[in-house]
Amino acid sequence: MPRLVVKDMALVKILTKYYGFSIYGRHGSHVKLRDSKGHTTIVSIHNEQIKQGTLNAILKQTELEKEDILKYF
Repeated sequence: MPRLVVKDMALVKILTKYYGFSIYGRHGSHVKLRDSKGHTTIVSIHNEQIKQGTLNAILKQTELEKEDILKYF
């Protein structure tokens, strides 16, 4: 699988627009997201690309795969 490069705000927009997540909190540079199934995650917003380990953790928390995100680019 090729490396997936995603900017932080792009990931937030994809999760909210296509996967039913909503922003339920924001503290400094962190955005808290939750969906109707109870999945929650926090995305750090620094206007840069998300590191691979962080992206993998976010995808694991939201039960999504890289292919799910890749189709919106």
